[in-house]
Amino acid sequence: MIKQLFLLLCCSLTTICTSAQKSKASKDKTQPTTELATSKKSTNPNSNTQKNINASVEKKSSTQSENLKSQFSSEEAEKVSVDEEVDLLFKNYQFEAAIQQLNNKIKLLRKKKQSTVLLDELIQKARIGQNMLQATEKVVFIDSFVVPKDDFLKAYRLSPSSGTLVTYGEIFSEDKDASSFLKNAPAYMNEFQDRLIYSYPDKQGNNKLFTCNKLGSKWSTPTQLTELSDSDDFLGYPFLLSDGTTLYYAANNAGSLGGFDIYVTRYDTDTKQYLKPENIGMPFNSPANDYLYAIDETNKLGWFVSDRNQPADKVCIYVFIPTETREVYTMNGTNEDSIRALAQIRNITISQSNHQSVADALNILKNIQGEHQQKAKTSDFYFLIANGKVYTNFDDFKSENAKQLAKQWENADQQRKNLLSQLKKNRQDYAKGQKTLKKDILKQEQDLSKLDANILSLEKNIRKEEQDKLGIQ
Repeated sequence: MIKQLFLLLCCSLTTICTSAQKSKASKDKTQPTTELATSKKSTNPNSNTQKNINASVEKKSSTQSENLKSQFSSEEAEKVSVDEEVDLLFKNYQFEAAIQQLNNKIKLLRKKKQSTVLLDELIQKARIGQNMLQATEKVVFIDSFVVPKDDFLKAYRLSPSSGTLVTYGEIFSEDKDASSFLKNAPAYMNEFQDRLIYSYPDKQGNNKLFTCNKLGSKWSTPTQLTELSDSDDFLGYPFLLSDGTTLYYAANNAGSLGGFDIYVTRYDTDTKQYLKPENIGMPFNSPANDYLYAIDETNKLGWFVSDRNQPADKVCIYVFIPTETREVYTMNGTNEDSIRALAQIRNITISQSNHQSVADALNILKNIQGEHQQKAKTSDFYFLIANGKVYTNFDDFKSENAKQLAKQWENADQQRKNLLSQLKKNRQDYAKGQKTLKKDILKQEQDLSKLDANILSLEKNIRKEEQDKLGIQ
């Protein structure tokens, strides 16, 4: 159970868990679940020296194993347990309750003079989660769609002024020793295609961010952005705003809530270095992996990827409306559940307070996807039942009542989309002088609010019926 929870909460601890169970040094560094991985025998075509990644990784893994043996034995490690209750508390963003449960477990282990290393790591994650939850940003999401994890990059649609998302293999095709993971690792190229930021393993085998410039037809010797991370951090998925200063990227480190969290930093022209990066918090980051945050300033749309509540081979792409300033929800004793739902992105409709801006953004999204671009869609719908269990069509339901409610839910969602379209047209006509539409607009706005409430009620009842049928408490 320890290993399962750590895979969800902190990918970097997988090596430690395995070593504790088997007391055996790993020969390869554990790969992040997002498959941003180092090459076993890879050289940078722009570097003057060969990087012996294999040897350094093997040495580091062996050292980790030896350090672990000095902390606790394999037998003691097996006695440390993190039960399903704590696991579920993390998934439900009930971090305060998780901290209390973990503190109780730590006290028991200390009385038995057993190691609390693993639980100490978890309680730190719970504190990070609670701090993030209390500062959840107000974000309006307009769309989300599930795509194959290996092909998610193809779903991004950015304007030329935003730069281009490419892969390492597309730029450095001559690097024949690069692993398939490294070849497919996303990289960022600016609008003028003369600046590149990408992820590549350092001498210790940890993925870091490197940058280089195009001089004529060749790329310059890459420079590592050393100021962005400590030695053990894994960095990747870079995106630079059109200002050339603001950099977003994903990192798996001690400050991450999940595996990969999204960070932001800015370039200081005086020091010629990037400033200390900041975790952008919730709702963008979660106990899962979240990455490739990109802002299209021309189309005023934002994108990012998450594998929260997804099977191993899928990810969900969220599209949102970026804002100039960061506003957060104020948490009090009466709205914690509502903010928790917003932080989880449980349903994108609950974030949509301004229906006109949502309709406008959806229209932009539709236009940039183009008629030739079939929207990435792998199922009839996406519905989270419980604990990561996702249904994608009506035949998935075991409860007949839940299935019928799901059909009502889908119908209501379609009604909402149609109503939004009508409302947008009436608002545009009203602005052109057709003042007689005022009553129709007010009525449609009222109907939209009722539909939103009905959709939320249906979702709640669907989950209850299906969970009862499955015996999920």
